[in-house]
Amino acid sequence: MKLSSYTFSSPGGLKVNQDTAAGYEVNNSGIYFVGDSPDAQQMGAGSSDYVAENIIFAWRQAETPISPAWMQEQIGQIDRQLLWHGNENRRPMRSTAAVLSIIWDSAVWACTGGVRLFHFRNGRIIHAVNGRYLIQGDIGSGTGTVSEPYRTLEKKEDTRFLGSEDNWQLLTGSSTIQPGDAFLLSTDGFWKYVTDSEMLFDLLKSASLEEWGTHMLLRLMSRVNPCNDSFALTLISLDRFEA
Repeated sequence: MKLSSYTFSSPGGLKVNQDTAAGYEVNNSGIYFVGDSPDAQQMGAGSSDYVAENIIFAWRQAETPISPAWMQEQIGQIDRQLLWHGNENRRPMRSTAAVLSIIWDSAVWACTGGVRLFHFRNGRIIHAVNGRYLIQGDIGSGTGTVSEPYRTLEKKEDTRFLGSEDNWQLLTGSSTIQPGDAFLLSTDGFWKYVTDSEMLFDLLKSASLEEWGTHMLLRLMSRVNPCNDSFALTLISLDRFEA
């Protein structure tokens, strides 16, 4: 399968960009990240940049298979590093995180905090992760077992940060991927303004990842105020768009 990706990050209406979008690809495999640094007014996306750099480095150096347990271990180490640096410098270093690893036909992901990860297949969202909960099935189909819990979660986002003294929960998982699949990772400055059904609709009508991103960014910009939050998104596709 041919793997391709697109990343975008903006300070929005803030003076500094608090969010990070990053990725690394090699040999038709890749690792992708989005995150938000909530204490970044003075230092930009320092904390989320730190998480991105370290998880990508760990992925590149990995000598064991990438698995949910690997994600738990590596992100746990990064969490402890953020906490140590924050205490040492007397300045909090906190970050949300959505991480996706794709190696051939296998995807492994991890989320914590106010981030979202969507997996699209055959004109549907087959699963979504909001930083604490996994919802599986045909999201938005109106079947009740999927759409009702999903709408409830939109109203009760549970934000947890790496580098925080408080307890946080990392949600991990894995799935098999197929040609034509697509993924979207985004921070809350994006998904609060673009609905899941709009993400899917814009994907289906687009001829490239850049076009998909542009359609959604135009929706966002038409809805935010001048002081809107920073935002970041990463889009990934497998054999979906022609070169």
